[in-house]
This record gives sequence, structure tokens and C-alpha cells, in this order.
Amino acid sequence: MLLRIASRLGSAQRQLDVREDEASAGLAADDITDPIEVAAALEADETLDSPRNLVSSREQQREDWLALGIFLVLLSGADAFVSAHLQDFPARPVFAVTADDRVEIGLRIPLGNR
Repeated sequence: MLLRIASRLGSAQRQLDVREDEASAGLAADDITDPIEVAAALEADETLDSPRNLVSSREQQREDWLALGIFLVLLSGADAFVSAHLQDFPARPVFAVTADDRVEIGLRIPLGNR
């Protein structure tokens, strides 16, 4: 998903760049070439709001997927740690399905020297 969202972010950024280039060309045609004036005009241009929002949304999605990936790695590490420490635990869970389709879960722990 990180690769997919990176691709979508790149596409959104290219779309924003094209629209900004078009707006800059329009400003140049109107003899507005001062970089500060161009930047202010681009910032005020409402037609660029949609592509900017899309880029911002894609960046947020990338952060979300990255956070989820890190969380899953940490969760996997915790699971491995617990599994390693419980490998010699004598009890094994017992799963049984009864005649009326109920699932029963039990734990058998041997007592004594059997």
C-alpha cells in the first residue's frame, strides 16, 4: 500500500505542478513576472485548491499507512516475544465443536507427574 499511495501522491503532485505551470503561464502573459507577485497570485488562485487538497490528502494517507506498518511490525515483534517465552508452556488450547454448532475453547493443564 505504501508503494501504491506513493504512486498516487506522485500523480497528484504532477497534476498540481501542471496546473501551477498553466497559471504561471497565464500570469506571464499578463506581464506578472515578479516571483513574489507570482507566488501570491498562485496562492490566491482558487482553481489550485482542489489539486492542493488532493496532494495533502495523499500525504496524510501515506503517513497513515506508514504508521499502520510500524504498528504491525511492533505487534509482530511482541507476538514473537510472547511465543518464544511460552514455547515450553505445557498447556495447549483445545478447540471443540459441539453437536449444536457451538465452539468450545478449553485449556488442559496437567497436575502432578502423569
